[in-house]
Amino acid sequence: MRAQENQFDETAPVRTGWLRACLHGALGVLYPPQCVECGVRTAAPDVPLCPRCAAGIERATPQAVGERLQRLAAADVIADARSLWVFDAQGALQSVQHALKYQNQPHIGHTLGRWMADVVPTEAWMPDGFVPVPLHRQRWLERGYNQSETLTKGLAEATGVPSCPDILARVRPTASQTGLARTQRWRNVAGAFAASQPDRVAGQAWVVVDDVLTTGSTAAAAAHALLHAGASQVFLCTLGMART
Repeated sequence: MRAQENQFDETAPVRTGWLRACLHGALGVLYPPQCVECGVRTAAPDVPLCPRCAAGIERATPQAVGERLQRLAAADVIADARSLWVFDAQGALQSVQHALKYQNQPHIGHTLGRWMADVVPTEAWMPDGFVPVPLHRQRWLERGYNQSETLTKGLAEATGVPSCPDILARVRPTASQTGLARTQRWRNVAGAFAASQPDRVAGQAWVVVDDVLTTGSTAAAAAHALLHAGASQVFLCTLGMART
């Protein structure tokens, strides 16, 4: 009887939560959260930049992002776009992107997504959901998470617009876009995406979410898939816009 009582011990979750909180606090003391750019202590583990480094990153204006889209073939499928910051090689934003994408720090994506919400004109766009650019299953297994999906979670929390990571799929693996020329980028992602739930997509407005806008090829390929499934409009929101 005693063994059966222990099996249904209602205090076990409380003890587990208390131990987890103690461990988290101890790790915070031993390894305090640091700015990924300068190393100064930050407010919390999910805050990747100190106020000084964050303020030092150039903001991307709607006009600059719009002009970039007009120079790209993505302009005919993306109704409007916003980026939070201008991305410079070797700059603070690159440190953030590398931490999020390559250094196993998905927790910072949630904070970054909340910051991105500051530039999303929800009243003008009236989106039905945020759609992260999906990873192929093979890449997801290697990384363990989709960095764009972590951004959409923060965006959803800050705006009240749902994150919908399950309506778009990457149907074939693609090589990394880093280092590819513009035409190579377009060929690399052409036909790489498809709507996994066309009935949910049709007649709705969606915001594709990615980390950096460079040539717009990835965003355009994702937008093509959504429009092919009947989406009414597709917008784009990225953490950064490459300067060139």
